[in-house]
Amino acid sequence: MNLRTLVLGLAVVATAGLNSYVAQADSQLDSLTKKGGTAAQAPLKDAIDAVVLNLEPLRSGKGESAPNLGAISEGLASLSTDVEGADRAPTSAQERVLTDYRARLDHALTEWQKVRGDTLARLDSRLREAGMKEIHVPTAAEIDIGEPAEGKDLP
Repeated sequence: MNLRTLVLGLAVVATAGLNSYVAQADSQLDSLTKKGGTAAQAPLKDAIDAVVLNLEPLRSGKGESAPNLGAISEGLASLSTDVEGADRAPTSAQERVLTDYRARLDHALTEWQKVRGDTLARLDSRLREAGMKEIHVPTAAEIDIGEPAEGKDLP
């Protein structure tokens, strides 16, 4: 395994982990909005709406440079399959694709950190004030991204 293959594998894992963070937060936000009551009233509703709005680019952002985690994950998985299936070093085009996806992943991570440190922190503060449970963002140890795929040795 060469260094590029290792970096690509790590990027796939990082994308899956980041996607799990967003999915966990999304699920809890969805539960809050369906509860109604206090969660449906301002300023709590406004804080929930702000987090949902800020998570949107990570879930469904459009365009080649969007921090859309699903698109990044699919692109990296496809690239990983191509690189692993070849009996040669990655091509210059594959290297460029990896560089582009790593930049998108870095952008997505920056966006997630902004949401977590700003709008999500404000929502958690409002939830505490209302006597409600905060949004739980799992630690890396709490995320199960599954087992890595079996590699195939080519003759």
